[in-house]
Amino acid sequence: MNGAAAGVGGGGGGGSDTGALATETIRKAVVQLYFSSTCDAQAREEANQYLLAFTNDPSTTAHCSALLRESLHNLSSMRDEHDGATNGRNKRTEHTIAFFAANVLKTKVLKENVYVGENTTEFISEILKYASEFANIDEESVTVARKLASVAATSAALSVKQQHQHQQNQRNGSNEDVGVGIATNLIRFAGELASSALQNNDGDAFNNRLVIISNSRKQTCGIEILKAFAEAIEENVKDGRTRTQLVERVCKPSGRDVLQLCSSVLEFAGVLSQSIGSSSTSSISNRELENAARNAVNACLECSKLWFEACAKESESTSTQQQDPYQQLFSPCVVGEAYPVLFSNAAKFVSSMDDTRGEAALQFLVKMCAGAQSTDYARERCANHELMKQLIHYATASEDKPCFTSGTVASRVLQGFVALVERDVLTFTEHMNDDANSNAQHQAIEFVCALAEAFPKEAVEPFGDFCLMINTMKKDERIEACRDKLFERLFNVCCIASASRQSSPANGNDFSDDSADDEEYDEENAKFREHVLADAFDTCHGALGGEKYLAIVSNLFQQNGNQFEAVDVALFTLIAAKYGIKEDISEGEAHVVQFFTQLFTSIASNEAMFVSHPRVIETSCKLIETYFPVTVMKQATTPTDLILGTLRFTLLAMSLKESWRAASVGFRDVCGKLETKIAHFKAEAFVEIIELATEAMDKIPIVVVGAPENDASKQQDQELSRACVEGLARVLRTMWVYCANDAVKFEVVKGVMMRLISPHIERLNRSVAQKNAILATDTSNISPESVEALQARSIEICLALSRLGAMVRFLEPPPSVTSSLFSPRNDLACLVLESAWSSIESILSPSTRATGIVNVKNQAEREDEESVKAVQMLANFAVASKMRARDFSEHVFALLESSFASFMPGSNAARHVMQCISLFLEAICEPMPPYDLDSASGSTKTSVARCLERVLSSPDAYQIQENGTYAKAFYDVARTAILFAPSISLDTNASSSSHVVYETLAKSLHVLASPSSNCGVGDRRMVLLSVASLWNTLMYPSERLIKSSATWQRCYSAVSIFVRRDQAQQVIAHCADAMFFQDECSCPRDCLRALAKMLRGALIEVDASEQDASNLKNQKLEFFLSLFTAADKFQSNMDFLKAAHVCVEIIQREKLSSQRFDAMLVDFAYVCRSEADNDALEDYLL
Repeated sequence: MNGAAAGVGGGGGGGSDTGALATETIRKAVVQLYFSSTCDAQAREEANQYLLAFTNDPSTTAHCSALLRESLHNLSSMRDEHDGATNGRNKRTEHTIAFFAANVLKTKVLKENVYVGENTTEFISEILKYASEFANIDEESVTVARKLASVAATSAALSVKQQHQHQQNQRNGSNEDVGVGIATNLIRFAGELASSALQNNDGDAFNNRLVIISNSRKQTCGIEILKAFAEAIEENVKDGRTRTQLVERVCKPSGRDVLQLCSSVLEFAGVLSQSIGSSSTSSISNRELENAARNAVNACLECSKLWFEACAKESESTSTQQQDPYQQLFSPCVVGEAYPVLFSNAAKFVSSMDDTRGEAALQFLVKMCAGAQSTDYARERCANHELMKQLIHYATASEDKPCFTSGTVASRVLQGFVALVERDVLTFTEHMNDDANSNAQHQAIEFVCALAEAFPKEAVEPFGDFCLMINTMKKDERIEACRDKLFERLFNVCCIASASRQSSPANGNDFSDDSADDEEYDEENAKFREHVLADAFDTCHGALGGEKYLAIVSNLFQQNGNQFEAVDVALFTLIAAKYGIKEDISEGEAHVVQFFTQLFTSIASNEAMFVSHPRVIETSCKLIETYFPVTVMKQATTPTDLILGTLRFTLLAMSLKESWRAASVGFRDVCGKLETKIAHFKAEAFVEIIELATEAMDKIPIVVVGAPENDASKQQDQELSRACVEGLARVLRTMWVYCANDAVKFEVVKGVMMRLISPHIERLNRSVAQKNAILATDTSNISPESVEALQARSIEICLALSRLGAMVRFLEPPPSVTSSLFSPRNDLACLVLESAWSSIESILSPSTRATGIVNVKNQAEREDEESVKAVQMLANFAVASKMRARDFSEHVFALLESSFASFMPGSNAARHVMQCISLFLEAICEPMPPYDLDSASGSTKTSVARCLERVLSSPDAYQIQENGTYAKAFYDVARTAILFAPSISLDTNASSSSHVVYETLAKSLHVLASPSSNCGVGDRRMVLLSVASLWNTLMYPSERLIKSSATWQRCYSAVSIFVRRDQAQQVIAHCADAMFFQDECSCPRDCLRALAKMLRGALIEVDASEQDASNLKNQKLEFFLSLFTAADKFQSNMDFLKAAHVCVEIIQREKLSSQRFDAMLVDFAYVCRSEADNDALEDYLL
């Protein structure tokens, strides 16, 4: 502390003077950090470090109390002074210092459990006193009071939690009563604070400015304390039994008093609001009155909601036959009768222009409408109608009608109606006998529609939700206002909201101004369409029926065909309702198939309205993707011209920057889903499509090349740039299969394929040759022109490899085809790989990499990207052509081994090489029993062994465990080698490279230790799961694997000794550390099951043939238990240590299945993390 203090003005000696000096130093540090405009960054950092050290100091609480006391004194002195600039700055300083002190106390309570337990009473009393005094100073001090209320409430709630845990250990209820008493006293204090302030409001008080403001702030402070207590339960008490104790013994006995108090404070706030501007209160600041009333309303609504919710939620979790009255308490019926002020204020303030107040009212109303239904249906219906009427009344009562002047308010009011219709749809739809209620229904429906039409963008989502609930009732059981007319109005609102600009509701669905700026149609509007409007249009389709829906859309095309924005919206209305419309098509609805056939004929003919704007072209491509394949499949005959015309349209769209993405997906889906039809086209027609596609692909933006892997959008673009060749490859594959027994036709297909790949092969070979020629010159003095040429060649190489790789992936024929024509000589994927092999070899060869060029910016990154594309192409070949992978395996593994050595440790290229090794190794072994390399040539085995040894012995593998994807690739290599190449990876007698696999296994255990702070949760999860998967593969080999592999049978005994004897204690220690000693960030929950399986294998899986099997098991259990008895975490908490003994007792009984055993270990981990109590383990003893 002293060292840190020196950086902000010093600290010093002992005694009371020391305390004063230290407090002053803290004040200066806060000012320096938050307010000083003259000090430099270093001085601010010194202040920050000092304050961080202060929070961990034993004297923190005493200093915080002193800070609060001094700020309170200073603010009180400034309260009546003139509010000039200097005074304002001084107030802000004092508020910040006080808030800092309160925040530090909250941290001490929450994270360190300071002032939680029997010695809490004095602390809470002092904090509550400060809270009430700060609340009474000025508006800004209310924030400090609110934070202090949270400190006291959290301390009280956690006291009950801690005392409940102690009571469990001691089987004694006395300690628990202490915590309950502390919490009860807090509630009593808050209630008395608010009540006493209410009682002071006599008639004369309203003529006294100080009294009225002071009373209102005290009331609000009391409510804030009560609200904070309910929040503390929700946020900090997760244990079910402790939560039940809090609710049953603290909340429920006080619940009705709290709600009545909130009602009384709300009444006073209403009187306060009415007095603003009146003659009797002319001396009172209107601004202060407004703030006081607003704060009171917000606090009361939020507090009531939280108390209702806490009591009702706990009642839902208890298994009682008789419904708890607190479940009924939070419903319109009960609240309206017992607490009419709360009821009316919720309805009133939903339409408030104050967003904070409006949101508090809405949340209260939503929770109230979600409450349990009363058995008295007549009372329920009466309360629902009353709420409906009040919502309309308060929204339209004032002259300015805020719900019709603000889209935010309109949306909020509609959400209130959604909550009500979700509670009881009959309130709006049922035929009423009396005219009053019937008129109210029609008024409500008209009001809801008018609000949505006034603000289509803001209100369409709740309006759609409202109509969705209306549609849950049969049409003939609804009143007329809730039938088709309602959903036609919803359709119209959706159309206006779907446009890129806001249209006036007065003009209806008017798109006459087609000069809207294209920039308005941005990504945000696209997401709005997808996530909001699609559901609303789908609701319209479901309510109106397919025939009427399509008639409305057809009318939209006819009336607005010359306005691109209207055409775009009309197309989207079809895409949005895809689920219902596709169902109509699949059921053979003739009118739907005819509608889309005519529509696609117009699109394929490039009719003017569908090529009028890039946005329309893009949406047309999305429509093609959605409906064209399924429409064609319902045709009696293949519409060849329509298919060709549609493919040409998508290729035209692919040349536009606005629509190339949608066009690529549309082209791929048409080719992929209609490949059996397109494969019967004449070769000349398909060659034409290939040539058009080649031209279109050349116009795709080259920015998609070299996208970072953490950039999801650019990665998607990179994938879409390959969609076109993917679709063509799918068709070629089908054509190839159809020609399986016809050598002449097969040669035609090969010729077509060469037309497809030739431009890309030529681009690749040419660009690689040009790049190598540049690098062959003197690279120490390379010219700017050559640098630019290198950049261009890299882009060309990546484009070609990316598209060739996509072709290879989809050129493999189905396994059922066994014609002799499918030899490696005729295999289309093999032909592609052979054509590109020399360039791939050059790209991956260390000798041709420009490692010596240091003055060419980003050259290494570009070459890494080229390498990645080349390796991905090899990986695609391994996935697609498993039956032919062995023909290339010797050369591929040699190339991967040499290239891996040349890449930077942890690089993207090195990771892809490892992934390719795993895929290729599986490809050459998996299709051919005995699923091992025994049947491979000696040179192939040597190449594989050298490759494995190179990768698994790389020194960087243990330095980058913070990179989850790299670690997974690394451990997957070892896992794949164990599964598919045991003769190399496990047989120490037959292979000298097997030692690296055993070393990898042993070293991988150290990865389970706690990671550094730089390791993210996602990376940590991937690392742990990869290590667990590796070990579990070795511990639990499948029966098929052992029976089919002679090597596995031969090595199984040695493997068991390594796993269950030699490494058992290491596995136990590291798994236990990860599961039971690390937190959620270091060992995420979804890793626990895999680690439990791994731990089980080390604890009890012992070879039954060993004579000392039982002794070995006992030794392991003793070691397992010793980990906990020696740990500080368990020594300081008897609950944890008891759980460890229970865990060992369960293991010794040997009565659990493997699945139950793993579940028990996971539950033990939850106990160690304080997420469950010991009862979770005791169930396993039964």
